[in-house]
Amino acid sequence: MKSIWRQKYVDMEVSIPNPPLSKGRKEATMPTLVTLVASLPQFQHPFSMTSVPKSPFETRVASDEEALDKARSCLMEGMHVLNEVYARTRARTEQLSQCQIVFEEALEGLKQLQTLHEQTEEEAKGLREEVVGLSGRNQSLVRDLSQAIGQQGELKILNQDLQLKLDDVVSRRVSAVKELEGISQRYHSLKSQYTEKVS
Repeated sequence: MKSIWRQKYVDMEVSIPNPPLSKGRKEATMPTLVTLVASLPQFQHPFSMTSVPKSPFETRVASDEEALDKARSCLMEGMHVLNEVYARTRARTEQLSQCQIVFEEALEGLKQLQTLHEQTEEEAKGLREEVVGLSGRNQSLVRDLSQAIGQQGELKILNQDLQLKLDDVVSRRVSAVKELEGISQRYHSLKSQYTEKVS
């Protein structure tokens, strides 16, 4: 049973058709499984490895394997570089995200500063108006004070005149009192004389 299956397997390998020829390509025979197995180094005699030349198919397979190894190596290097680029890109993206957060915070701070500046400008405008009003009041008070000082001088002069007039009135009253006393004395004297004459 094993020999029959083996013969069928070998016959199947032998019956594999050759690949279609491309332009400028010579026809190559497709080796059997036995030939491929026999061509492997572990199934060859040590002394026959250097003596048996490789077939074009084996040379092409070796070249394809070498190219495949190079392609695999390049692919691994490319994947390694791609991983590094991805890691750097991810780190840069995180940095950009942090920078964006900082920028948004700074922008919000600038907006708050702008609002505070506008409020300060409004307050400064109100203070300037108050200063202008106080300056006008101060000038008015200075004028009033100057007038008051002038009026104080006039009041002083009037007070002096009033004092002089009061002194004059007092002196006149004193003179009038003295005259009244003299008149009273003369009245009493005349009255006593009249009484003596009548009696």
